This record gives sequence, C-alpha cells and structure tokens, in this order.
Amino acid sequence: MKQIASGLLLTGTLTLVACGQTSPAQHSGAELAGELTVGAQIAEYAKRPELQDATSQHILREQATDPILLLSLQQAYGDQPKSELGIETAAIPSHTLTAQNARLNYVKRVAWNSPSAYRAERARPSYAGLDWSNDGCSAPVNYLGYNDVFHAACEVHDFGYRNLPRLTPRSEWDGLRGATDAVFLANMKVLCDGLSAWRTPGCYAVASAYFAAVRARGGNYWG
Repeated sequence: MKQIASGLLLTGTLTLVACGQTSPAQHSGAELAGELTVGAQIAEYAKRPELQDATSQHILREQATDPILLLSLQQAYGDQPKSELGIETAAIPSHTLTAQNARLNYVKRVAWNSPSAYRAERARPSYAGLDWSNDGCSAPVNYLGYNDVFHAACEVHDFGYRNLPRLTPRSEWDGLRGATDAVFLANMKVLCDGLSAWRTPGCYAVASAYFAAVRARGGNYWG
C-alpha cells in the first residue's frame, strides 16, 4: 500500500454487523453522545491513562473532531458494540453469470474478507492473472511502529486496490474503494484486539489514522 492513512456507510455488497457489547469503563457512549460534541467526547477519552503515549496524543489532537476516531475509541472502551465483517455477495442470475462477473465476484469476496481468508485464497487462487502482490504498509508519518501490527490487513487492502479497478468501470470506483477501505479499518481493529488490553485503545486510534490517510489519498491509486 503506497499511502495508508472508516466506518463508512456502505451499500450493496458489504455490511458491518454489530456483535456483543461490553460494559463501558466510565460513561456510556449513549450518555456522552447525548451531552457532548464529537470533539468534547474525544477530549474526554484523551484523558484515559491508556492514551497518554505520544502517538495516541498526536492522533487525538490531529483528528480531534473526527467521528470515525470517536467511534473507534468508543468501541475500544466498550462504549459502543464492536463490528465484525459480514459479506453479502450480489445475487446474479446463473443464466447471466459470465466469466468476467464471476471473476469480479471472486475478487470482491477476497478483498472484502479477513486476512486468513485472503491468505487461503492466495495459496490456491481460483483464477489466474490476478495481482496478489503487495508492498505491506506505508504508514502515515509518526506511526511506523504499527506497520507490522497491521501488515495482514494491508495485504488484503492491496489486493482490492490492485484488482478491482482493472475489472470495473470508473463510475463504480468510489463505492468499491469505500467498501475496500472500510474492510481495511475493520481488519485493523481485529488485529488490535489481539494486543494487550492496555494497548488496544491506542491501536484503535492508530487504525483510524491509517484509515483517514487512505480515504484522503487512496484514490490516486485507482487510475
């Protein structure tokens, strides 16, 4: 991925499905949302002891009014339910299924899925001629320490960016890129959940920064 930088509202083939909610550490997300602006809520989270490192504080300042960062923090602290990937493939009647759109459906299933699913398909791909190359994560400035943490998510993201534009008209690129970026954020959060409880909130904040960067600059790689 050349530049990395969610919670998009997606239509069509991708949904982010809510799963179990844990008890909030302090105020509930609903209480805060009803009383404070996005910036004020982020400022409250910025006081948490787990977010006092320089990287987290930098992100909290730079994205002080970002609703995606707020949602990530709420999820990290259990104030909002976390999300898991749910893939719904577009229904194409069998009599109209061509080799081209079958290939596209396959690329979507791989690009909008988990790192483990991606790696299984890469080992035994169903179609020849797809671009499985990746250049790992190119982190936003100040966040290089997370390249290894997010590497698997970056592989999946690269696959979508390298193949979807080749198989679709330009008129569909905005929606496809949005779905691919949203999966990237969701996969990064899953990887964050594998860290210690102390590191998870800061990791969610960095994931939001990576997402913000691909939303800002990722379009350059779609032609």
